[in-house]
Amino acid sequence: MNWDAGNYRTLQRRSLLAVGAVVAPLLSAMGQSASLPRVGLMATAPLTPSSQPIFDAFMSGVAEAGMVVDRDFILERRYHGGDGQKMAAQAAELVALGVRVIVAPSTQTALAAKAATRNIPIVFIGAGDPIGSGLAQSLAHPAGNVTGVSSQGVDFALKQFELMREVVPASRRIAVMVNPENQPHASGLSQIQNAAVGAGIEIVPVVKRNAADIEAAIKTAFGRSCDALIVFDDAVTNSPSRRDIIRQTIELRLPSMYQWRFYVAEGGLMSFGPVLTDLFKRGGTFIPRLLRGGSPEMMPIEQPTRFELVINLKTAKAIGLTIKPTVLARADEVIE
Repeated sequence: MNWDAGNYRTLQRRSLLAVGAVVAPLLSAMGQSASLPRVGLMATAPLTPSSQPIFDAFMSGVAEAGMVVDRDFILERRYHGGDGQKMAAQAAELVALGVRVIVAPSTQTALAAKAATRNIPIVFIGAGDPIGSGLAQSLAHPAGNVTGVSSQGVDFALKQFELMREVVPASRRIAVMVNPENQPHASGLSQIQNAAVGAGIEIVPVVKRNAADIEAAIKTAFGRSCDALIVFDDAVTNSPSRRDIIRQTIELRLPSMYQWRFYVAEGGLMSFGPVLTDLFKRGGTFIPRLLRGGSPEMMPIEQPTRFELVINLKTAKAIGLTIKPTVLARADEVIE
């Protein structure tokens, strides 16, 4: 080919057209992305195989209410690892970023978000006692800028105690891992203590305020010759620290009860609590309603409708525990 000036200019035009065909959609998408509203998610940790189904359920709830992430809004994820100071800093960061909604999957993160803003709507998921903790005035009329889905943690603490007594019928001393800075823990502990008096069982509270306290708390339970351990869930235990709790309780052959199924899937002995994917799916439905201008104070707090008992037989065998057939028959899932 003879590369004269005309041919060169033609090649230039074709190259520019080709580049434009690629760049124009990208610039358009970037402009669209910049104009989308932002939703902040204050999560404990990045997604893992055990938490992916929970996040998927949340996204399913969002889609059910008519929106899709990255098309209708941008999801700003922040990870605090159960650290209260990080929660406060991240809540302030999201407020400064101008998010339209903050999603807080625990009582502690919801309280941190509420302390950071009185204007931006906050959706909690799994708060154990939203009224007692000061997140809302009532279930039907939350008031303020906070609403969401409760786990009713205070209500099923007593059921966890009763199940533990069935699994370890000879127990005379049961430890309860609590965070004294988490109000629902105090309420649940009080219920268990009242029930234990009539049963002749001593309740031993073991304290953890942060991840560094967990090992000492479990050693306290073991040192006090506790026959079992009930772990009250919060952002501290529901972090990478939960693997340490599971490992240590197995090593010490200490039967342990948790709130959520994923503890048992990762090796914990058993759990009783709401179906977590249900809570997150319902929590997801709040986002489109709020982004469309709905008011959180007019959105009643929802409560769980399904609870599940999950037992890990492999762990039971590892710690030398035989679980009665009557208990296994009532389990919603038995992991073998």
